[in-house]
Amino acid sequence: MAGRSRSKNGNARRLILTRQRGVDGFARRIEGVVALSVPPIDVGQHHRLNDAIAVRLDKIASNPERDGNWQQQLARYWQAYQARLAADYSRGLRNPKVEEMRWMLEELRVSLWAQQLKTPYPVSFRRVEKYWSEL
Repeated sequence: MAGRSRSKNGNARRLILTRQRGVDGFARRIEGVVALSVPPIDVGQHHRLNDAIAVRLDKIASNPERDGNWQQQLARYWQAYQARLAADYSRGLRNPKVEEMRWMLEELRVSLWAQQLKTPYPVSFRRVEKYWSEL
């Protein structure tokens, strides 16, 4: 049984790492250019976000259906964010509110999968939707 559990957890870890790389890696490619215009965050926040990934990896096997549902919802916002960022980039614009959306999505991940690590402000799918509609 222990070997089976490890294998299942290993598959879940590969799945989440694949999703992380495919949907929300740190470097973004926009029209062939790597976008590195990420606002600096303090080391404590960076560690908290990394810790959230570790918590998610530990929990993923417990409810893969819920995880997949949340990931799909996040992917929808992530794709909208990337499209808006690319459109702004092509027009030579840089909108801090669009950049804030990126960090809201990161905090939403913490809120969903690693609640115990807390977020600096309340965030939910509903709040993200409201913020996005006001852009």
